[in-house]
Amino acid sequence: MGDAGKAAIQKERELRADLARQLAEAKGLREQAEAKVKEFEDRDKTDQQRLTDEVETLRKSLADKDAEITKAQHASLRAEVAADKRVPASRLHGNTREELEADADAYLAEVAEAAARDTKKTPTKPPTPSTGLKSGASTTGDQSTDPKERAANALRSMRQAGG
Repeated sequence: MGDAGKAAIQKERELRADLARQLAEAKGLREQAEAKVKEFEDRDKTDQQRLTDEVETLRKSLADKDAEITKAQHASLRAEVAADKRVPASRLHGNTREELEADADAYLAEVAEAAARDTKKTPTKPPTPSTGLKSGASTTGDQSTDPKERAANALRSMRQAGG
């Protein structure tokens, strides 16, 4: 890129910065104008009207907070039922504890039914041989499949050999 290209990019950057500054100033002026309009509107209102407006604002805020609390209580109830029934909370639907529990029970019944169908379709696998066995070997003697028992036996044999 030549000097002309670099100069064009620099000029564009300066122009963009200038526009951003002008936009910030315009936003500030808009906020000031909105404050003045509100001030003029409020100047003509009586004390009763101002109080009525404030009460309405507080009622709206209270209604919003009540909605948030209700939503949080429902999420908590859903999580509690999910934990009690051991089902995914995202799966549960309902507004009351009874509805959520009934939905959880229905889900568990569906899962049990699906599992029963799967066990009928899938042949049972033969038991897997014990670990550590070799062809022709048996599990008689000190050959335990439990790693803790094997470790204890190895420690005993090391102590006997060394002492």
